[in-house]
Amino acid sequence: MKVKITLIAVLGIVLYSCSPKIVPQEQPEKVVAVEEVAVEVIKEEAPEEGASYLMLSPELAEGKDLYENNCAKCHELYNPKKFTAEQWTPILIDMQKNTDLTDEQRIKVYNYVTMK
Repeated sequence: MKVKITLIAVLGIVLYSCSPKIVPQEQPEKVVAVEEVAVEVIKEEAPEEGASYLMLSPELAEGKDLYENNCAKCHELYNPKKFTAEQWTPILIDMQKNTDLTDEQRIKVYNYVTMK
């Protein structure tokens, strides 16, 4: 019985060592035209069909990022156009208490949600 187990083990080792090795091949990098990337960004960033896409300044982009990453933790994000600039002020001050946002970051969020 020991001889059979030993032979099976040796046979398994031989078969394993002789089996072909599959080496993953590197995938060539995809070259994307600038126009293709721009179209994809428009589709992802535009809130509704037919809406125009505006390039955001670094400060507005940071405000957008802060808005999406902090506010969405507790509730659905509101459409920024749903409220006026005057209405956003008390909303953001009140909601700031539920986050770790500084006053400077709150102002960046305010600038983002009130941009025209």
